Amino acid sequence: MKIILLQDIAKIGRKFDMVNVADGYALNFLIPRGMAEMATPAKEKEIEKRRAEEESKRLAYIEKLSKDINALKKKPLEIKAKANDKGVLFAGLEKTDLLAVLKEKTGIELSQSEIILDEPIKNTGEHEVSIAAGEANLSVTFSIEPEK
Repeated sequence: MKIILLQDIAKIGRKFDMVNVADGYALNFLIPRGMAEMATPAKEKEIEKRRAEEESKRLAYIEKLSKDINALKKKPLEIKAKANDKGVLFAGLEKTDLLAVLKEKTGIELSQSEIILDEPIKNTGEHEVSIAAGEANLSVTFSIEPEK
């Protein structure tokens, strides 16, 4: 059965893709859960419009995000954290901590999947963190200072 996906589904396709799946899978699982709809010629035209709208929104978001991030390059975002005398943090800074600081100080909201951080930050000093938004690869510098 030919269906149109209304969201990304692992191993099947991305949002607004037209794919063929087994009839039972479409009728009993995907369509009742609102994950897909049956493909008709009218729906195909509608989906093309929606796909174009989504793409323009995504490109506008990436452009705004890169403009905001590039404005941050001039000075690093400062974070105060508890650390010992050697500069090792008592608690490593995770993606959620960095997202909270980014939102608080700049108003930029990102999802955890957009920040690339292999392991928590465990030392004071300046750390560059990569941000992947679409095809744009940006970076933000965080300056970790010990709390007094």
